[in-house]
Amino acid sequence: MKIILFDPFCGASGDMTIGGLIDLGADARKIKEAMELAADVVVEISRATRKGISACSVEVSTKKEGSMTFTNILDRINTIDLPSVVISNAISVFKILGKAEAKIHGTSLEKLHFHELGQEDAIADIIGACTAFATSG
Repeated sequence: MKIILFDPFCGASGDMTIGGLIDLGADARKIKEAMELAADVVVEISRATRKGISACSVEVSTKKEGSMTFTNILDRINTIDLPSVVISNAISVFKILGKAEAKIHGTSLEKLHFHELGQEDAIADIIGACTAFATSG
């Protein structure tokens, strides 16, 4: 069983999370492929050094803008040719986020229209993080 204690006390972007998991041993090639398969994005993975500290850098560039509904996102994720653990974890993440968003906006999950989370880079980040976790040693 893998356990990761994740405590981003100052916050962490999807790119930072994925980079950290790559530094822990996740397969960068598989992550990049999964992210680009899941969303209309280009992913660049490299090394960065700031103030003497080296870390994996992940940059995601979207090819198109737009947002999707919760159902659209789940439909897309279910059609991606990725390991079942990645698919089920990504769906779980979107369900958790979707329930919180629906509550805040006073709507149902089925009627929820994701703005930030429904964009291509957010979908790529969640798929990337789930792939990273599944491929880490």
